Amino acid sequence: MPKKKAPHHHPEGEILALDRADVGAAYQLDQLCFPPGIAFDRKVFEYCLQSPDCLALGVKTAKGKLLGFIILQSKGKPTAQVVTIDVQPKHRRKGIADRLMAMALSILARNQIHRIYLQVAPDNAAGQALYRKWGFQPKHLIQDYYGEGLDALMMARELKPDRS
Repeated sequence: MPKKKAPHHHPEGEILALDRADVGAAYQLDQLCFPPGIAFDRKVFEYCLQSPDCLALGVKTAKGKLLGFIILQSKGKPTAQVVTIDVQPKHRRKGIADRLMAMALSILARNQIHRIYLQVAPDNAAGQALYRKWGFQPKHLIQDYYGEGLDALMMARELKPDRS
């Protein structure tokens, strides 16, 4: 008889819901990932990690280190916005962002969200390529989104509701 396999643990950590206890780690990672003016204020994380409007998922190591996270907000169905997606620089290109986005999109579809959008810097070619891979299409430029002279590209995709 074949031996029963041990539960599979992903080498890049497990996806977990984030909460108020993760505010400091999320804020620090965001400061590392984005330049001043684009990185969020700590208050954004204090709000998002306790608001029923937000979905916050993170990838943590067995020791609890936050490797990456995604935060989405839906102020009214059927639309949601990606607030941010952050991955520790030394853990990039290992599928963390893909795993977070796949789980987030699945949760949104189950909650009857039909459209998801985000903003990305026009010069962030890597981010735009990643979002295109996930089915996001460029829609329009938002002038001064990140501050004076710092525009953002709005990207969006439709979701098929999951009725299961």
